[in-house]
Amino acid sequence: MYGNSRQQVIPPTRSRVKAGFVVYSPESDTRELIILDEGELIAVDKSGGNRDIKFKMHPGDIVGVAALFERDPLRYTIEASEDSVITVLSEECLESELKNIPVWLLAILKNLSVRTREFKHDSRDRKSTRLNSSHQVLS
Repeated sequence: MYGNSRQQVIPPTRSRVKAGFVVYSPESDTRELIILDEGELIAVDKSGGNRDIKFKMHPGDIVGVAALFERDPLRYTIEASEDSVITVLSEECLESELKNIPVWLLAILKNLSVRTREFKHDSRDRKSTRLNSSHQVLS
C-alpha cells in the first residue's frame, strides 16, 4: 500500500463577518456548527412577522450541535450583532474528522448532544407549565 491511508480532513472555515450578517437561516439546507471566536451573535425568531431575540452568543459559545449530530434543524436566524469572527464546521468537515476518532468518543459526543436536547425540551416544558398555571391563576 502506498501513500497516506488516512482520510482527507476537511478543515473548518474561519470568517470575519460584519454586524447584520446572517450567519445561519432556518431556511438553509446546510447543517453547520458555529463557534463564536470574537464579537457577538444573536438568535432571532422571525416567525409570525416579528423579530424576537431569543438569546445572545458570546466568544466561546457554540450553536448547531443538534443540527449536525441529530439532524435537528436550527429554529432561529443567527446574525452578527457586531463585527465578529466565527468558525464554521460544515457537515462534511465534521464527518471527515469523525472518521478519525475512536468509536467510544463518538458515542460520548452523541450522548451529550441527546442529553442537552432533552434538557432543553424539559426546561421549555417546565417553563410552559409554569406560565400556563400562572395564567390560570390570573384569569
